[in-house]
Amino acid sequence: MKIGIETNILSMDKAGAAVYTRELIKHLKLADNINSYYYLDFGLKIRKGNLFLSKAENIIRDTLWMQFALGYELKNKKIDLLHCPAFKAPLRCPVPLIVTFYDIHILKNPKDYNPWLRLYCKFMLRKIAASATRIITISEFSRNDIAETLSVPKEKIAVTYCGINDKFSVITDTDLKNEIWKKYKFKKRFILYVGALQPRKNIPLLLKAYSELKKNGTFDYELVIAGSTGWRNKNIFVLIEKLGLKNDVMFLGYVPEDDLPVIYNLAEFFVYPSFFEGFGMPVLEAMACGCPVISSNTSSLPEVIGEAGIMIDPNNIEDLKDAMIRMTQDHSLKNEMREKGIKRAKLFSWDKCARETLEVYRKAVNP
Repeated sequence: MKIGIETNILSMDKAGAAVYTRELIKHLKLADNINSYYYLDFGLKIRKGNLFLSKAENIIRDTLWMQFALGYELKNKKIDLLHCPAFKAPLRCPVPLIVTFYDIHILKNPKDYNPWLRLYCKFMLRKIAASATRIITISEFSRNDIAETLSVPKEKIAVTYCGINDKFSVITDTDLKNEIWKKYKFKKRFILYVGALQPRKNIPLLLKAYSELKKNGTFDYELVIAGSTGWRNKNIFVLIEKLGLKNDVMFLGYVPEDDLPVIYNLAEFFVYPSFFEGFGMPVLEAMACGCPVISSNTSSLPEVIGEAGIMIDPNNIEDLKDAMIRMTQDHSLKNEMREKGIKRAKLFSWDKCARETLEVYRKAVNP
């Protein structure tokens, strides 16, 4: 069987759907020595000038290529099945079509996203879901949400959990840890958040809880925030100034994949008060690295964490403060969360994801 995988996302992003696509391609090759794979894209280019116009241009080009040119390419290459792993897909596909939807948060909170993506999803997601032979998603929460919101039969949707790269593990190399500590100029013990700076991540709650704990004079930790700049984040920096946290909060921006596991290992604990996640990859990364986790009890996060972390209500600052205090004062609890997290993370693998994806392909071609 000739399998086509649409790969434009690899030129557009480094995290999220790009990680999923890259890891899936890698592990499909390792798991499957029968089928042939073809990677399809039109060569996206992000201009250095106006990012707003660049995104608009790419979405327009991507849509035109996807809806009009991709079908001819599939026929010319005699592709038997197409997988679009970043939720965009042709409405008319000459072969069985698999589409991965991570979540549909954009339909429920459109104001949290840039207008071009918002417009595309408003008009296209429901149609893409209807035209797909099968839909893949990354949690039972998302499966239920997609089925209900897009009126898709649940049996059409398969859940394949994300995996974890082997780089994310417990690190015992003291020299490497010291090297990363010096490279990023950490000043003292720190609490870690990893993720884009965007509204649904609920970073203001973390900042407020952190600020209130620092006022008692015994909570002597730096707050380190790692991840892309995201969007609609000005309120975060305004709040930092208002709370007087400018010297206590460190922004690392995007961290290379070789450095990030070490930073997880160096952190005292990890905090992720997100309102909504299709999966919650940073939580899994933290657990794999032996970094104790505090996370929201919403959306898909309980599926990923199980009993390997402290769960909090993302609307309740007292919940978060209590959890952070427990992590700093109850060492037996902290060690328990660390050990449970390491064990829990081993349940997730990209090899398993690839093999389950192959089964979806087979059922799409031979129902």
